Amino acid sequence: MLVIFNDSCSKCAYFAEAAGNRNWTAVRYLHGELTREMLDAIFERYDGPVSDLVRTREPTWKALDVGLDELGPEALKDLILEYPIILQRPIVLKKDRAILARVPERVWDTFADD
Repeated sequence: MLVIFNDSCSKCAYFAEAAGNRNWTAVRYLHGELTREMLDAIFERYDGPVSDLVRTREPTWKALDVGLDELGPEALKDLILEYPIILQRPIVLKKDRAILARVPERVWDTFADD
């Protein structure tokens, strides 16, 4: 299980604590570890709206002055790769799904079927 992770994020810290000794790998996306292939997998496996994956209140996003409805998926992925801070976290990437684990209930959902 891969987890899009920010060491400074309280939601990520909660995930790490809840995960305990379970097998997972942190992808420190703000340090260049996020790949296009990972983003493709997230977009393909996430069952909610793409808008959930973007930190629209993030100053960097606001400075871009673009609406989500103006971007196709590929253009949005390009922006995320250029400005990774706009990607929500933690996102858990499993073989069959991507889970935005920002609330405790979703964190525990990530451990189902492990």
